[in-house]
Amino acid sequence: MKPLFLFLLLTIQVGYSQIDYKLLNSYSEHTSGIECAVLSPDGKTLITVDEGGFLFYWDVNTMKIVYRTRGHGSLINSVLFNKSGTKFVTCDESSKIKLWDFTTRKLIMSYTSPFNLIAFAVLSADEKYIYFGGYPTMNYSSRAYEQTG
Repeated sequence: MKPLFLFLLLTIQVGYSQIDYKLLNSYSEHTSGIECAVLSPDGKTLITVDEGGFLFYWDVNTMKIVYRTRGHGSLINSVLFNKSGTKFVTCDESSKIKLWDFTTRKLIMSYTSPFNLIAFAVLSADEKYIYFGGYPTMNYSSRAYEQTG
């Protein structure tokens, strides 16, 4: 079962062998399980995605939601930023891969893979390709999609 709460933890290292954790707060804005979370490269925004296809943008300083949208129709498996932090890629279990503009929060493109259950998607450094992998049946496969236009 996926967590329904986002937990913010403070880490304190004592010596070299012991790490203690203290729960600072919990947030219950997601109504379905959180699938993954990623911090923007500038460290100011946390994006969480859930089983319902929603993306939440959190201000890291206040831990308040600054934007929420239904980005997919099903469980989002992965969200990854490009190196500059201007774009990010999401993918879901219904074979949808989406490229987003982080600043404007707009969808740039959407692609439906011929494979089932896309597990990850990554934007290339030159931003010309999206690499993704999924499970067509029991065999692993990986393809690249070239962005046009």
